[in-house]
Amino acid sequence: MAIVWDEGYTLGRVERVRLWFSALADPPGFARTWTPPQIELVQQQGLRPPAPNQLASRWNLLFDSRVIGWFWPFAREEPHGHPPFYAWVALAGDVVTPWREPLARARFGTMAMHALAAAFVYLAIARRFGTVAGLVSATCWATSPQVFGLAHYATYDGLLNSLWILGTLCAIEATGRTAEGRKSTWFWILTGIILGAAMSTKLSGYFLALPIAAAVAISGFRRADIRGLIVAGIVAVVAIYVINPSWWCEPIEGPIRFFRSNLTRGQTIAIETLYLGKVYVTPKESLPWSNALVLTAMTMPVLTLVAAALGAFSGLRNTPTRRFVAILLISWAIPTGLRAMPHTPGHDGVRQFVAGLGVVTVLAGIAVSAIRSSRANLAWVIAVPIMAESFVSMALMMPVPLSYFSPAVGGLSGAAKLGMEPTYYWDGLTHETIDWLNRNTPPDRKIAFVGFPTSFLYLNRTGQLRPDVNPLTPGVYRWLVMQNRPGNWSEKDRAVIHDLKPAYVYEKSGVWLTAVYDMDEVLQTWKKAGASAAPIQP
Repeated sequence: MAIVWDEGYTLGRVERVRLWFSALADPPGFARTWTPPQIELVQQQGLRPPAPNQLASRWNLLFDSRVIGWFWPFAREEPHGHPPFYAWVALAGDVVTPWREPLARARFGTMAMHALAAAFVYLAIARRFGTVAGLVSATCWATSPQVFGLAHYATYDGLLNSLWILGTLCAIEATGRTAEGRKSTWFWILTGIILGAAMSTKLSGYFLALPIAAAVAISGFRRADIRGLIVAGIVAVVAIYVINPSWWCEPIEGPIRFFRSNLTRGQTIAIETLYLGKVYVTPKESLPWSNALVLTAMTMPVLTLVAAALGAFSGLRNTPTRRFVAILLISWAIPTGLRAMPHTPGHDGVRQFVAGLGVVTVLAGIAVSAIRSSRANLAWVIAVPIMAESFVSMALMMPVPLSYFSPAVGGLSGAAKLGMEPTYYWDGLTHETIDWLNRNTPPDRKIAFVGFPTSFLYLNRTGQLRPDVNPLTPGVYRWLVMQNRPGNWSEKDRAVIHDLKPAYVYEKSGVWLTAVYDMDEVLQTWKKAGASAAPIQP
């Protein structure tokens, strides 16, 4: 799968963290050889690199806010607003597969968390609803195209999705053990660790506290559960500070800065989004409140969605399973409801609320259990098509599963006709596309992109994309590369698409995702359209 928009920034931040660990190992030696990187994949806004004399002691590396703030560019002013747990997870690949290239290493942790969550989903569902139900839920979780895609990138959304379902299921298990008269302390501690990790992944991770609290409320506010919830809260707070080194020296100002930054994103980051034929500038403008429900229906395999609805209905009707299903429904409603609120980020399809889709996949297996209880011989007859549709949908969309849309809306081509964005994350810059650019770009020419994440610098640095792509270096452009994200197109982009025939197109299901245009023709088109012929800016 191609490197996507945010992964370059992940790699840049992780590299700074690696430098920090190197400095901690030998502060004087590191300080003697310290030269700040000239070109980084992380955005170079914010604090200036520390001077050598600031790096000569571990005390400064751990407790000087200017020093640790540069090495840990997280949980602060935009564009460094996200907390750092995803960076810790990305470093897992350094330990487990140190021989692999940086992107593959960075992806390992997020993928491992997705696999761990799949195992936990199977155990939780199989224990209550039977083996077949557990297999259906775990398979749908593992292979639902949008969930699968986001779980295989070194970013935060797929990771938060895994933490969300793990935290929800741990809280259910903890409260269930109390009802059975068994000790649940360790499950509450685990719930607190997961909650702290989720809070240290994205701002929306703080809302995982709501389904955890709902598990206590629905279980009747038993005294043991309330004590467990308090334990989980304390553990979560400790975990947040352990995971966020930049808060060690600013235990009060650090969280205040984080919340100030994340709650004012509408003033700093505005992203145009095409939704049902209309462009919205989110989060300044709000998508229709129903957008999360519509997108869920559009981006989930049909049988998974139907099975989830039947599973929720049957589970609520059955007294022994009512509590379990009710908590899951609350866990689904919270990320879905957050997306429906005014002025919340509405870009990038389902990426911002994929945790809701994850819960839907878990509910799917419960429908099989309901059928099995009345017609045992039909369980596998129902289960196999549900799992097969999810798996086949993912396989057919590879390597661009984020462009999956349900057959109910005509697939990707039907969604494009309805005015949805076919792609948004540069996952359409596939290996085939890169091979074409390498073969057809002269050594003395450059490549320009409409929109420039630093992920492209990584491709160039590692030799995967050989032509120069840095928009800040001089040179003559041979090609202009665009992705099919109409919400972000300017007037001159639309002129190129309307007037020119691309030299190369990567498409899926009859819809183009990435197109390459001759830059000389592009410049002529811009000139005719009265647009500026200035080089593409990062």
